Amino acid sequence: MIVGLFAWAFLPNYSSECTTVENCTYANNRGWRYIWYTSGALVFLMSVARVTVIRLKETPKYLLGEGKDAEVVETLQFIAHKYNRPCSLTLEKLDACGVTGVAKGQGRRASVSHAKKRFSFGEIWAHFRGLFVTRRIGLSTTLIWFSWLLIGLAYPLYNVFLPSYLATRGAETGDDSPSTVWRNYTLANFSSIWGPVLAGWMCQSRWFWGRRGTMIVGALITMAFFFAYTAVRSASQNVGFTCAISFCLVSCRSCSVACGPDTDFWRQEHLLWHPLCLHA
Repeated sequence: MIVGLFAWAFLPNYSSECTTVENCTYANNRGWRYIWYTSGALVFLMSVARVTVIRLKETPKYLLGEGKDAEVVETLQFIAHKYNRPCSLTLEKLDACGVTGVAKGQGRRASVSHAKKRFSFGEIWAHFRGLFVTRRIGLSTTLIWFSWLLIGLAYPLYNVFLPSYLATRGAETGDDSPSTVWRNYTLANFSSIWGPVLAGWMCQSRWFWGRRGTMIVGALITMAFFFAYTAVRSASQNVGFTCAISFCLVSCRSCSVACGPDTDFWRQEHLLWHPLCLHA
C-alpha cells in the first residue's frame, strides 16, 4: 500500500506527459524515479531500525539445533520476562535432556547432516524426502502446494485477464489515467490490510473451527466475490468488488501462510518447503 501511495503521488504529477517514446524525456518522466528513491530510502531506514532499534532475538528452535544451549535458555527467559510468564528452564535442566552433535564438539552444523558439504544436491534431496517422510506429512505438503498453485493461477487471471475480458463485454471499469489506476490500487491494498485482522479473530473464535474453518469460509467468500466480479459494469462497482476481493483473499491467504510453520516439518525441511510453495 505504501508503494501505491508513492505511485499515486508521483506518477500522475511527474510522468503524465510521457505518452510516447518521442516525447518521453528525463524532465517529464521522473515519477518512477521518485518512487524508487522514496521506496529505497524507506527500506534503508527500516533496515537500520531493524538492527539498532528493534533487536529481535534468534528463535530458540534454531539455537537448539546449533547447539547453543546457553542462548536458548537466555532467549526463553527473556521472552517469559517480557510477557510476564513463568519459565523454570535452566541450563542445567536443558543439559540433562542431552546435547546435540555441535555441542559435543563434532564440528558440524546441525543444518548439514546428510552430506559432507553444506551445499550439495544430496543435502537438498534428503530434505525434499523429508517433506514426504510419512503419509500424513506428504498429504499436508501436497495440499499446501496445490493451494498455492491455485492462488498463483487466480492472481494473474484476476488482475490481468478479467478486467480486459470485461472491457470487451462493455463494462465501464473507469478511466485508465495514472491517478485513477493507482488510486484504485491503493484502495485495494488498504482493504487487504484488515483481512488478516478478521482472520485472526476468526481463528480464535469457537464458531469457525480454527484456522481450517477460517480458510474454508475465506475461500468460499472469495470465490463468491470472484464470480460476482464478472457482473461489474461501472467504475464504482469495479472499485467496490476489487476492495472486497482483496480483503477476503488476503484473509484466506494469511491463514495458509501462518499455518505453514505449524506443520509437522523439521527446521531444515521448512527452509526448503517455503520456496517450493512460492514456486508452485
